[in-house]
Amino acid sequence: MDLKSLGSRHGEKMALGAAVLLFLAYFVYSAMFGGADPTQAGLMKLVSDIEGKLGTSEPPANPRLGFSKDVNDSWTKRLPMEPANNWIAYHPVKFEPKLVKVVVEGPHTLLAPKASEPSVDFGKLTLSWEPDDRSTAEVNGYEVARKGGPDKDWRLLTTEPIDAGSYDDQDVVPKITYTYRVRAVTEDKKAKARESDWSNEVSAMAMGVIELRLTMVGGDAAALQASVLIRKFVRGKWEEKNYFVKKGEKIGQVEKRREGNQVVAVDMSTGYTLVEIKQEKKKRTRIVPGYKEVDGVRVPDDKEIVEEIKEWQIIYKDEEGKLCEPLWRTDTAGGGSGSPPKKDEKKEKK
Repeated sequence: MDLKSLGSRHGEKMALGAAVLLFLAYFVYSAMFGGADPTQAGLMKLVSDIEGKLGTSEPPANPRLGFSKDVNDSWTKRLPMEPANNWIAYHPVKFEPKLVKVVVEGPHTLLAPKASEPSVDFGKLTLSWEPDDRSTAEVNGYEVARKGGPDKDWRLLTTEPIDAGSYDDQDVVPKITYTYRVRAVTEDKKAKARESDWSNEVSAMAMGVIELRLTMVGGDAAALQASVLIRKFVRGKWEEKNYFVKKGEKIGQVEKRREGNQVVAVDMSTGYTLVEIKQEKKKRTRIVPGYKEVDGVRVPDDKEIVEEIKEWQIIYKDEEGKLCEPLWRTDTAGGGSGSPPKKDEKKEKK
């Protein structure tokens, strides 16, 4: 074994021995001559000088430790290497555990909207709602369903989803209570279902004006018919229709009309049933025009004449079987909630 090989294998031990000898020599010198600094600061400086001298030599090209290449490569990338008399020093590793939040995305949720109490207007009920902000699925529209009146079960009012937060139902009959519900619809492929659950149910009674006017009575005594003009606010506008009604028949019905290329249903029913057609005495005030002279000037002098006549009237009842006020010929009667327009009230007063 040559000296170079011996130095390579036992370089660490030799360096340590040299350091010990230097320490001993330092202490002996200090004790004999008193020229050196025996304090801790002096010792630390001496150790620093020794380490500097030992670190001047280059480390070997390949580490001689018993680690695999992968381990050596991994550690040398993370830890500094220090040359120290032909040996490699690996500093200890400090591991700090960290919590890692892993988010696993599940199916998107589509929650039911919240419906508000319908607002009531002439000839329509307006349903409004608010979406649930907790939904993770994209909302592409809403579907509205209703029951009430002739619909004993739920009926879908929207033929396709609507992109709005409200719906105007103009196909309503006065004094009828309707119940509504709404649900959200999505095209999100990650959603559990296409529709949400139905919302809470809300109800309101339709308000509107139904005007009845007895225009004439015809037929023989055994089969009298009353000509009744119905004026009703439906689908956001006024509709008029004249019906010939016999005793025991309903006043008005659902009409089918063609609008463009479509056939639509117009509900002209009133909920009233004709009970009786008869003649009764009635006082009538009639204006007889006249003139008189005042200081040689001819001025109008109309006179009111109250007379008693026989007039036709009909007796009718509502859906609950309660008798309504008799309707005289040429008079106007209001039905539903609300009052007839003022122009008709003036005619009635006359």
